[in-house]
Amino acid sequence: EGYGAQVRLEAGGKLQVEELYNLRTLGQGPARIHFGLGEVEDIDRVEVLWPGGHVDVWEDLSARQTLQLAYGG
Repeated sequence: EGYGAQVRLEAGGKLQVEELYNLRTLGQGPARIHFGLGEVEDIDRVEVLWPGGHVDVWEDLSARQTLQLAYGG
């Protein structure tokens, strides 16, 4: 599920950073990170620093969607 990963998102001239923690309890859905982008339509860059040091990068994405990012890009 990517617990411990740090996600950096650049969009609209701003940088947002979130980390994925294992705070779920029995019966909850999959782990998710939500970024509030307001009126921004495009994401310039998403960078995921996975536990262990591996980094994956995605660029030029559309906003207003759910992305499922996997280790190894």
